Amino acid sequence: PTARGRRRIDLAISTNGRDELLAEFWVRVLPPPRIRITEVLVDPLIDVNGDGTVSHYEDQFVELQNMDSVRVDLGGWRIESGGDTFRMPGDVIVPPGDVVVVFGRIDEGHRPSWGINAGGRIAGGLSSDGRLAVATPTGADTLLKVTCVAAERGASVVPRDESGDVWIPHPDTG
Repeated sequence: PTARGRRRIDLAISTNGRDELLAEFWVRVLPPPRIRITEVLVDPLIDVNGDGTVSHYEDQFVELQNMDSVRVDLGGWRIESGGDTFRMPGDVIVPPGDVVVVFGRIDEGHRPSWGINAGGRIAGGLSSDGRLAVATPTGADTLLKVTCVAAERGASVVPRDESGDVWIPHPDTG
């Protein structure tokens, strides 16, 4: 659903050509949350996750920002890449305007509140010529799709503008 509002759902049974209303439900319809991919690091050259070692998969990251005016629960949402899927844990609540960063691996003992551990790699691993998608828990809505772009080794990429159609090297790393 893309329009807010209330919708009526009637549950009826038809017997001998007569409809009999069994129940009437009113539901509140909300549009999908406005989550945006704001930064991606595909080819790390430094220890980004702070564990003391440089690892191609473990230091990769995807940053997601809540662009909505309400908290968004990302529990069960999926990141798909490299032919595999990473499912977000159930405790990822993102306040309005805040970000979460999904790392390939991050030490649970030193994990910041905004850091998510993907357990070794994000889905099948990110690649500069691969597809990255973020989808809702039901799989009914793929909200974000990005084709990872080539950047200088070690440089993360960010969307050039709000549309997210064109990605450029991060100004601090490119």
